[in-house]
Amino acid sequence: MFHTGIIVFIFLFLHFIDFYFIKIGLVAPPSGIAAHDFYGRTLRLFSSPWYSLLYVVSFVFLGIHLNHAMQSAFQTLGWNHSKYTDAVKFIGSAYSVFIALGFSLVPVYLYLFK
Repeated sequence: MFHTGIIVFIFLFLHFIDFYFIKIGLVAPPSGIAAHDFYGRTLRLFSSPWYSLLYVVSFVFLGIHLNHAMQSAFQTLGWNHSKYTDAVKFIGSAYSVFIALGFSLVPVYLYLFK
């Protein structure tokens, strides 16, 4: 959990630099792209295979982190009863896969089809 948390935090910081910090003016936009042209920025970033792969791998780590977080949250709250453990594991796994795949579709689609 600690290692995936650090990876997710680094990814989140990179994502903020690429998008949010440009929006609020902390980082200058790249040349040729307006400060609020996030579609153009996104197309430019995800046209790189390495950058798209970085995002997909980061989302895989996010999915692993979320899977563990769901199970840990139920245990922390004291809701870890043998009657519910299998359901919590299944729902946590399904949710984390859904989130990781859903977010990964954006860089994959933009790299392959734009």
